[in-house]
Amino acid sequence: MLDSNLFLPACIIIFAGKLIDFLSSWESQGTAETIPERMEQLWVALYERNYIELDDVYGLQSWLQALIDIGYEFATLRQRRQIHNVVLMGQFNFASKHTVKEAVFWTQKWRRWFRNVVVAGPFDRPAIELLQQHKIEALAGADDEGWVSPMQNFARTLKNYANNSNIDGVLYLHDDALLNMGPFLNQPLLEGTDDVIVTHVGRLQSLWYKMTMNSSSSS
Repeated sequence: MLDSNLFLPACIIIFAGKLIDFLSSWESQGTAETIPERMEQLWVALYERNYIELDDVYGLQSWLQALIDIGYEFATLRQRRQIHNVVLMGQFNFASKHTVKEAVFWTQKWRRWFRNVVVAGPFDRPAIELLQQHKIEALAGADDEGWVSPMQNFARTLKNYANNSNIDGVLYLHDDALLNMGPFLNQPLLEGTDDVIVTHVGRLQSLWYKMTMNSSSSS
C-alpha cells in the first residue's frame, strides 16, 4: 500500500504555485480604498478558492477591528496606474534550467505596470508549456544569443497584436533592462505611428530597420 505522505511535497509545490499565480494577478474590486477593505476583499477571495477557512476571514476582521478600536492609523494607499494599451515584450537571450523561473518572476513584477506582458526567448516546448501554466504568453525564438532573434520576436509580437483594437503598440525590453516608469505615467506613451525604426550594431556593421504592419526594409 502506498504511503500518501510520499505525495505530500509535490502537492504542496503545486498548491503553492497556484496560490502565487493567484496572488500575483489579484486586483481589488469595487470601491475598496483603504488597506483594511483591500485585506478583507483578499481574504474573502482566498476563502472562495479554498486557500483558507471561513474562520480565517472572521479572524482577520476581528484583528482589523481591534486595530481600529485602539486608534491605529493605516497607511494611505497610493494609486498606481497600470498601462492597458501597450504590450510589454521581454526578451530572454539565453535558456537554462532557471530561465522559466526567471521569466515567471520577471512577468509578475512587470504586470504591476503593464496588463499585457509577453516573454520571448529560445524556449523549448516544455518551457513554453510551463509558462502557459502560469498564464504567461510566451514566444519561442531562435537560439542565437540575441543577435537577430530580439528583432524577430519584436516583429512577431507587433504582428500578433496588429488587429487588436485595444492595443496601440509594443514596448520591447531585455530581461535585465531597467526602466524609469515616471515619464511613461505622466505623458502619453505613444504618439501614433505605423512605423517602427530600430538599430542593431552587428559584428561587421550597423544596420537599421524600418518595420511597418505589412512590410520591412533595411539598409
